[in-house]
Amino acid sequence: MTLKTNPCILCLSFALMISSVIGYVNDSQLTNEINTESCENIDSSVLAINNFTLDLYKQIISPNGIKDVFFSPISVTMALSILLLGADGKTKSEMRNVLHMAGLSDETAHHSLMCLMQLLHSGETGNEFISANKLFPSKHLNVKNAFLRYVERFYDGSVRQLNFSDVDGSMNTINKWVAKRTNNMIKDVLHPGDLDALTVMVLVNAVYFKGEWRGKFLANHTKPHYFYPSPNSAAINVTMMYKTGKFNYHDSTGLDAEFIELPYREDEHQKLSMVLVIPKETYGLPELEQKLTLENLMHGIKQMRIVQKDIFLPKLMLKSRYTLDLYLKALGMKDLFSSEINLSQFSDDQSIALSAVLHEAVIKVTEEGTEASSMTSTLTTRTVRSSITCDHPFIFLIRDRTTGVILFIGRTVEPPKVEQTVIQAGLKRGCDYENCKMKCRNGCYEELRLLLLEEDNSLKLDNIKIVKRLFKKDKIKKHSKNFAGCKKKCNNLCNKDCP
Repeated sequence: MTLKTNPCILCLSFALMISSVIGYVNDSQLTNEINTESCENIDSSVLAINNFTLDLYKQIISPNGIKDVFFSPISVTMALSILLLGADGKTKSEMRNVLHMAGLSDETAHHSLMCLMQLLHSGETGNEFISANKLFPSKHLNVKNAFLRYVERFYDGSVRQLNFSDVDGSMNTINKWVAKRTNNMIKDVLHPGDLDALTVMVLVNAVYFKGEWRGKFLANHTKPHYFYPSPNSAAINVTMMYKTGKFNYHDSTGLDAEFIELPYREDEHQKLSMVLVIPKETYGLPELEQKLTLENLMHGIKQMRIVQKDIFLPKLMLKSRYTLDLYLKALGMKDLFSSEINLSQFSDDQSIALSAVLHEAVIKVTEEGTEASSMTSTLTTRTVRSSITCDHPFIFLIRDRTTGVILFIGRTVEPPKVEQTVIQAGLKRGCDYENCKMKCRNGCYEELRLLLLEEDNSLKLDNIKIVKRLFKKDKIKKHSKNFAGCKKKCNNLCNKDCP
């Protein structure tokens, strides 16, 4: 028999929503009763989740080149941890190693995760953070009572038996449950072909987060702005948001990147924020990711101090779907996807196998906050005022400031483009002549940069600043007329609406 797994979807719009679906089955019986009295070991779960986050992030970005990435490590961890309750032998050992739980007892691992989720669900900030777990076993499968008991105790999971011979009916039942738990952000987590008559169980973990910024972006300051995805592609126009204020900030010389924290509304129990990690070099994301470790990431976050900043951040809308099997196997979770799988703590059925682990995520970021769904302090103050413009690829994550656990992580390489009519409206807004000229010229220079690279790819033209410097020094005489033409073109364009 095979077990199907399903995706995790996350949506963020300055409201964040995450949902993940994982299907699995397993064998044998849990033998140890677990004490659930205290919550003193949350830090151990946080460290495990954050280590797993960086491991999985680097696996996902490796074959994806320069593309957007987004997923919820806490959702994947929750689903795999429920599956871990049913694993035994080498399968269990490998899972614990990959999840960084090898040094924790069963009691500490599952109990601290339970405490962590209870903490994340507390608070009266107006934000929403909801996590739900549901087991959908086949009505023909004999699931061990001990397994079900522990899933309910530690993960508040419920059970509904399905007849998987009715593939469409089973898929619709699961999709409706996910849609309800994710505020309809994820309506079709299961696709045709994900289930079949041999499916014996689907495990779903759905996480939903909706958060409002503590200080909203100013909607009337949202304008079109150029974004530079890579040195081999043209600049694109995106919708750039703006706000100013005092933010936690750190300039990391070791990573050659800037950290800045954007907090959501909070109270004494719930303190969530988005942290941006922005390479100083326009096309420095690959180097940043190569150097990035959990240690220097956490060091950069801890070193942040309050600074007055102007922030320019593009609206985001990312959607991703991953089959995690290859990534998890590369990290060492091999037995789980082989004929040697041991899920004896779940069922005595020896023919059970895991077919796939899918994770789908969508994120949307706007002036108001973040909404997402998926399946599967400050010591000093400076008076220096400066700006951060996120106009090139960067990393972002959403974390709980109290525990430090990372809930979501991703990178944006190509934000949604602005329609051409909106671009022109943005260029010709009243008599904002200087700003109009700057935006227009930068776009024109970018076109010239790409033209020059096509003619001679040995030129060191990583960004338009170098292009302008070479033109000013008369180093590229062949295109001097084009350079002058950019100025003339933009002067005429931006003068049209000004008296």
